[in-house]
Amino acid sequence: MKRLVSILLACVPLAAASAVHAAPQWPDTPLAAHARAWFTQLRGDEAAARAFFGEHFAAAALAEAPIDERLARRRAMLERIGPLEPLEVVSHSPSSMVVKAREDDGDTPFVTFEAEPAPPHRLLGIGIDMRGPGEGPPPVAGPPLAE
Repeated sequence: MKRLVSILLACVPLAAASAVHAAPQWPDTPLAAHARAWFTQLRGDEAAARAFFGEHFAAAALAEAPIDERLARRRAMLERIGPLEPLEVVSHSPSSMVVKAREDDGDTPFVTFEAEPAPPHRLLGIGIDMRGPGEGPPPVAGPPLAE
């Protein structure tokens, strides 16, 4: 019996740690799939990132900032704050999503994904708000994009 209690007590911290790092509840939407892919590519190599930008970004967004420019921005971001881990989907619509994330150092920025208003809702832009914990997510800016 003592052995069983010891084993159970040893498992409690492990269960608590996994609950803290549980994946967020993603909505079943095209934009959520693009957001999940963005977080995944942050931990991949540059070839995976290049493929991500080509597959998940709208042609209009790539015309404004081509893939090579986006790869340079990605490198600078990773050098500055490292990869991000998604924690919670704070708000979402078909063309906008805010995700609370965690940096390797524990800071929790909010990542805003803006997408085309029509399916497949490819990405138009991504913003990272470095406000501290407890300050709330950034407001979704502007009216819905016109077609």
